[in-house]
Amino acid sequence: MAPIGPTNGPSLFPLRTAFAQAARADQRLSTGLRINRGADDPAGLIASEKLGARGASLGAQITAMERASMAIDARDGALGALGRMGDDLAGLVVAAANRGGMGAGELDAVRGQIGAIVRAIDTAASSASFNGSRTLEGFDAGSLGRTEIGTDPDTGEPVLASVRDLERLVVDNPEAAQMVARQAASDIAFARGADGARQRGLESERRAAETEAINTARARSSIRDADSARETAERTRAGLMVEVGIRVALLGRSSRAGVLALLPSGIDARA
Repeated sequence: MAPIGPTNGPSLFPLRTAFAQAARADQRLSTGLRINRGADDPAGLIASEKLGARGASLGAQITAMERASMAIDARDGALGALGRMGDDLAGLVVAAANRGGMGAGELDAVRGQIGAIVRAIDTAASSASFNGSRTLEGFDAGSLGRTEIGTDPDTGEPVLASVRDLERLVVDNPEAAQMVARQAASDIAFARGADGARQRGLESERRAAETEAINTARARSSIRDADSARETAERTRAGLMVEVGIRVALLGRSSRAGVLALLPSGIDARA
């Protein structure tokens, strides 16, 4: 007679499979991820990691562009303040050039105002900063408005002047003073225009990077993330299969016990 024992009952393989499916569904529901280990989906894991690396790179690019944009905004604000000082200088230079009816004391007062603005420009150029970097590098009074105002009669070399020379030029050479003031206004306007163009370019690049980052995140999510509704249904189905498997196993044990009870005494069930 064939032996009757645990190995003769219904196979426990379906029950083990149901337990494994239930555990996998539980893990996916708890982590929110469809891929929790390489064996879950090797190809999907590789694609997900590549998309994750691309997303991280895009995030770093976006952050860098945002910082650059803020730096440009800070520089534009500083240049705007500098431009207002340049406008004041231009008005004073014109006033000093129209000396009709102007007394010596008035001219000295105008020169004093020009000198005060020139010092304020130097102070702004040395103190204006963003995130530890100077925003008005190259816009001190010695560089601003630098232009050729004539030629040295002895050497034939061009004579250059800047905003720093205005206090002297309004007395010695009013026409040159106006040339310097106009050049200073042009320098500031050109710098603000260039920064504005760069700002627009950064905004365009940032929007493109943000769009790609969103699409990359969506693509990665579609590969890696678990579908809650699907996993819940899978967990319910696996739970039912576990319950059925347990009932079948118990039924099998009861059947074997009944067969053993029918055997005449003294007969070895293992014979």
